[in-house]
Amino acid sequence: MHLVFKHCNLSFPNKVDSIFCQSCCAGKSHRLPSHDSKYVYSPLELIFTDLWGPAHITSHTGYKYYVTFVDAFSRYTWIFPIKTKIETLSVFQTFKQVVELHLNCKIKQVQSD
Repeated sequence: MHLVFKHCNLSFPNKVDSIFCQSCCAGKSHRLPSHDSKYVYSPLELIFTDLWGPAHITSHTGYKYYVTFVDAFSRYTWIFPIKTKIETLSVFQTFKQVVELHLNCKIKQVQSD
């Protein structure tokens, strides 16, 4: 900040705390590193899912939402556009049938917020 004030030919205020608000400093602070998990997942052992929407703009085919499924083992992500939230269950049921048949194993856990 001293360099910026000097470059702009401004005097640096005596009270430095007035320049930096606590929220800004906290938002820019760094977190301590987290430890890597020692647990190794197998395919379809854990699926993360999230429903996003509604979008401010509807797609030209009428989609306003999308649901994602992420495999914890491979990080492979499936994204399905949907028109209403009600479609989420049927999309999951279809997704479950297809991936379990394709990978020849069952989904064990699903995690969602």
